[in-house]
Amino acid sequence: MRESFLAVCRLLGDAASGRTPDLEALPEEEALLAFVDAHRIGTLVSTALRQSGDTRFSSLHAAADRAAFHQFKNDLLTAKLPETLKQRGIRALPLKGAAIAAVYPDGWIRQASDADFFVPPAQLPSAVSVLKAEGFVVASEADGETALHKSPRTAVELHTTLGGHTDRQQKALARLSEREFTLTEHYVYTLFHLYKHFLRGGAGVKMFFDLYVLSRAELDRAAADAWLDEAGLAAFDRAVQTVCGILFDGKDASDAMAEVVDVVLFGGAFGTVTLHNAMKYTTRPLTNARRFRMFLTDYRFDKASMQERYPVLKTHRWLYPVCAGHRVVRGVLFKRRVLTHDVKQKHAADRRTIARVLKTMHIV
Repeated sequence: MRESFLAVCRLLGDAASGRTPDLEALPEEEALLAFVDAHRIGTLVSTALRQSGDTRFSSLHAAADRAAFHQFKNDLLTAKLPETLKQRGIRALPLKGAAIAAVYPDGWIRQASDADFFVPPAQLPSAVSVLKAEGFVVASEADGETALHKSPRTAVELHTTLGGHTDRQQKALARLSEREFTLTEHYVYTLFHLYKHFLRGGAGVKMFFDLYVLSRAELDRAAADAWLDEAGLAAFDRAVQTVCGILFDGKDASDAMAEVVDVVLFGGAFGTVTLHNAMKYTTRPLTNARRFRMFLTDYRFDKASMQERYPVLKTHRWLYPVCAGHRVVRGVLFKRRVLTHDVKQKHAADRRTIARVLKTMHIV
């Protein structure tokens, strides 16, 4: 499947660059649907296929048309928000999808789960009040991010900081937030956003394709490099461009970069539970408390595993909570060392892979 998934990525790169795509290497429709759904790129792949004249994959096109319709409705609702906020004296800077979509070629629709805006911290209460007057409801507030929903498909996130994992990043991004964004600033922020998601275990094809498209726009490359040097992200940027070349231009990959590409291809848009845990327990000390959380997250409590361990469940399913509780208590009280060793071994290969990937991508 790896080569067929790479063929999907090359299809996007060929369509965006005006090259003739190789359609023969694409996966079967069922696998293609699963891949584009995992990476949130259904509308992009559908557009690329249609532009190439391919008439297959009717289910993909139907799903993409539905997604495009909802995205268009959301864009109509959220496009006026910056101007509405500006009229109230509130600075609202579009981030991520809301800004990147305009850089995509004509006719391409980029799916986004929400619309993101940077708002100065002092103006956040006023911005929330304005959005509430527009029919939005606060869904969550945490870590400088306020999420508001108007419907299940219409969501807005207000950010009071651009983030940063190191002092260098925080200082550079704080200065960046004071500027009016051009494509150059959007590129720098999008690269950091990819860094953040990659560090958390989930960075899919769409995030890399955003940077692939942005890098081919009219950037001030010297200014972008200066910002990235200041933030300590220059080496990461070079690694990202290498991955983009492999994914979208079909360039050859070294063994180390092939491992990175596999993590991207098979992790989906935001990673998997296994990737998240592997990343978490690679970048943090593996304490007993964390081992126990790994056990709760990953130890097998699915139907088949439980019935194998407790045959009575085959005829008395109502006993599942009792058996699950017994397994947890028995494991914690009598087999803690065995369980934590099993879980540690289960994640050992993943953690070693992630450690190599982090090193290859120059992520601290």
